[in-house]
Amino acid sequence: MTSFPGSASDGAQAACRRGEQLRNVGRWDEALAAFDEVLAIKPDDRDALLGRSQTLFRMRRFAEALVCVRAMVEGSGDTSPEIWLEAASTLMVLNRLSEARTALRNALRLAPQSAGAWSSFGDVLAREGKDVAAEACLRRSANLDSLDPIVRLKLGQWMVQTARHEEAIGFFNDVRRLAPWIPDALSGLAQTFISQGRLDDAEPLLRQVLDVHGAHLDARLGLARLLLLKGDYARGWPAYEWWRRRLDAKISSFSAPEWDGAPIPGKTLLVHIEQGLGDAIQFLRFIPLLAARGIKVVLLIRPELTRLCHSLAGVAEICCDERSLPAFDFHIPLLSVPWRLQIDLDRLPADVPYLSVIPTTKLPVPGGTRLKVGLVWAGEPTQGNDRLRSTTLEPLLSLAVIPGVTLYSLQVGSRAADLPALAPPALVVDMAPRLKDLADTADVIGQLDLVITVDTAVAHLAGALGKPVWVMLSFAPDWRWMLGREDMPWYPSMRLFRQTVPRQWDDVIARVGADLADLAASSKEPDPDPRADASASC
Repeated sequence: MTSFPGSASDGAQAACRRGEQLRNVGRWDEALAAFDEVLAIKPDDRDALLGRSQTLFRMRRFAEALVCVRAMVEGSGDTSPEIWLEAASTLMVLNRLSEARTALRNALRLAPQSAGAWSSFGDVLAREGKDVAAEACLRRSANLDSLDPIVRLKLGQWMVQTARHEEAIGFFNDVRRLAPWIPDALSGLAQTFISQGRLDDAEPLLRQVLDVHGAHLDARLGLARLLLLKGDYARGWPAYEWWRRRLDAKISSFSAPEWDGAPIPGKTLLVHIEQGLGDAIQFLRFIPLLAARGIKVVLLIRPELTRLCHSLAGVAEICCDERSLPAFDFHIPLLSVPWRLQIDLDRLPADVPYLSVIPTTKLPVPGGTRLKVGLVWAGEPTQGNDRLRSTTLEPLLSLAVIPGVTLYSLQVGSRAADLPALAPPALVVDMAPRLKDLADTADVIGQLDLVITVDTAVAHLAGALGKPVWVMLSFAPDWRWMLGREDMPWYPSMRLFRQTVPRQWDDVIARVGADLADLAASSKEPDPDPRADASASC
């Protein structure tokens, strides 16, 4: 057992200070050893538990950090709001939002005027999609401490997330006046300019942050976003690699080395998907390029993609469970493949479609149908930008009255419940009960004339199948949609309809409706499909 010089209390404080110093310079293992010195003698030492928790948090060992937090809660006798705040922070990273909310209620019970607790409560509510309540909590926090730059920083970030860009600029400038040494305000201001399409104004600010704080994550990701929006993939792909440092990044760990792009003919490469389904579908086009280099590709994917990926050229084996992987020599995340292949905008693979499916569904086609149109109005609610990229079903029902158009809902997930609540079956044909995975969705899309969707995986799926698809985009779209163009270099069959005013879909839907009416008027009624089911209900 370690003995401390002088009194035990002095020794413990010195060890904790040493641990904090080591943690602040990124020497994580040594910092943990310093805190463990204290805990070996006094297992309930609050400062050591707090230091250990914060160190584990930075090491992304969140479950272990939570163990320390719970030990602090048990040892404090429920008297410390600071400990409940620490617990809430860790629980939020673990996406245990209900427990985080409980921890924050305890903090506010002990300290009802705690600006930090109200601010964190706003963070939780925002993650839960309770936007009005989230903003109220953040504003209450700002009222309780009008000089706290962190709260105003959060308000600026919230305004960016809700596309109120001028208000965001005001809050970020407040932070710059109150605490000019905080780089997040300058980075946040740059991100706001990017959302406004002011790329030339944003880049100098990001460079200014990175000149002083080279590892500033928001600035790094902002620069990647800016470069990719410009179509500068040569510089954008390596910049995008900083996504791995996000706290919410899900990164698999393998004993084999990561592939660096060097020739490895005859070797086995595990390609694994770390991000969303839309990302996966968009980047699967690069798998045949790997096979063309003589690489044996093993694909680790989500179960929803398994059947669909059997149509993808160049895949030797498909797995959806890490525990059943075959032997492999190297690995790489799917979204890192174009970087390693040195793919630039003018070198995107032109082979579209690159996915296919054998039709099995009998699509119901009412009489008089000229155009069979798929419809998706919302993405996954847990996606960070969903409040801006998704719309509501009700205004889109105007498309159902266009002569000759039959709408088919491809909406799945929680928002599929919008359809029976708002529309009778004869107005929009609900395909959701038949869509068990993305191969089922591809089967339906293959029988449609057009897909109209917001920024979801269905947009990528329709594009990858070579099916005509119209995508309704928010004012500040994701990097992949670029800026100021109606076409999409990744998908030749795709057309983009962009918001002209943030958070306003009326103009987008009006343009979609007018163009759809023109398309329907110019279309002839198709010959009966021998596979089609004449029933208009599913």
